[in-house]
Amino acid sequence: MVMTSHRYLSGDKGLNSFTLVETIVTIAVIVIIVAIGLPAFSSAISRSRQIKSINNLRTIGQAIHLYAADNQGVLPLMCGTSGGGFSNPIWSTDILGIYVGSNNTTNGVVKDPELLKNHGGLGDYAANSDVLHCAVSGYSSSPSPLPVAALGARSSKVIMVVAAEDGSRALPNGAWYVSAFGVAFNPQGPYSRPSDRGTGRVLAVFADGHTEAILKTNLISDIRNYFLVNP
Repeated sequence: MVMTSHRYLSGDKGLNSFTLVETIVTIAVIVIIVAIGLPAFSSAISRSRQIKSINNLRTIGQAIHLYAADNQGVLPLMCGTSGGGFSNPIWSTDILGIYVGSNNTTNGVVKDPELLKNHGGLGDYAANSDVLHCAVSGYSSSPSPLPVAALGARSSKVIMVVAAEDGSRALPNGAWYVSAFGVAFNPQGPYSRPSDRGTGRVLAVFADGHTEAILKTNLISDIRNYFLVNP
């Protein structure tokens, strides 16, 4: 006699499928894993942008020092010649164009990857007016370019170029210069100023060429020491 098994007939539902409870548990586990991993992923992206930005500043510092080595140890002017006006940032458009490459002056090393929109038309990193002087009267302590030797021990203490924003315009944005005496008086005033891009750290290259990610609170509390050659 042939026995017929009914084990896999339609009346036997659910043996090889998930129950509603199992499905809910699986989804919950996936949600938890994503919730745990997303901040780490976001942090990794943020760290990558910071590294790229630091590398940009390091390249900028190297280019400026190459210029000084080729010009009797004198740093480039921030602005005021090669066109005769304040709005011509020769330190970036001319100097970096020579020592980094013309393709990098507007879209390369002066474009900050930590700034996700509203990039400055002349760059997102700002020259410190007390280190890279402006030939236009009133913007620097002197209209003449500063010799590297004049910095002495201050070269490792004073910022040369910094991630910046224009406080007079809608944020976020980028700015190409910082008035040292303006920020020394009011580091968060409505003008060009250092920017942490919302990360809590301000990226900068110092006059000796080294780079730092400075806590914004520390920068503000010691702003004169960071931006003035003679604080």
